[in-house]
Amino acid sequence: MGARESGSALPAADRPHAEQTAIEGTGIGLPLAKALTEAMGGRLSASSVVGEGSAFTVTLPRALNLSQVPPGDPAPAPRARPRTVSGTTADVLYIEDNPSNVEVVSRYLKGQPHLRLHSATSGRAGIECAVRDVPDIILLDLHLSDLHGDQVLKELKAEPITAAIPVVVLSADATPGVIRRLLADGALAYLTKPLDLAELGELLDSLVAPAQSHQKRTAKGRTPA
Repeated sequence: MGARESGSALPAADRPHAEQTAIEGTGIGLPLAKALTEAMGGRLSASSVVGEGSAFTVTLPRALNLSQVPPGDPAPAPRARPRTVSGTTADVLYIEDNPSNVEVVSRYLKGQPHLRLHSATSGRAGIECAVRDVPDIILLDLHLSDLHGDQVLKELKAEPITAAIPVVVLSADATPGVIRRLLADGALAYLTKPLDLAELGELLDSLVAPAQSHQKRTAKGRTPA
């Protein structure tokens, strides 16, 4: 059973102090709240009645109640955080058109000094960035504004410069057939949203050493212009 919170969305004229300014809202509050809720494993729903207003409900998983853990049974141990690799940095390219999702991953990776995050907001821009910069690891969303993620993956694998880069798909689509298809097309791993950030961190950490080897091989293979 999730803990719930609800409230009503107010028109600009009914917001506190709205009469003191002519500036209207930007409209990003609800999408941002939805993205953050889903990132924490929750759900945001809405209901509306004409003439009365709208109500938004946030449902989040209930945290473990330690008082209910039987004596002698230890609480579940937290998952290990990625280790820090001294003196080396891996470049991670995240191809994602939802800035809230990029922000969630960016905030998490700020605590991982061996991982440096870059982002591209469309499939085509992501492909161009990958070819130009040759990142060590690519994170790929499926539902992009221009190309579907599976097309992006195919183009990355068909391009000699990017073919060897590990691609990790991050998607809310947990359909088994989709997962099998993307893995068959060359994705190294497929993680479903809402993301388990510790799981993502462990996976990225496991790729750091191979990524560094790829980076060295790529540098050796390049010829001066």
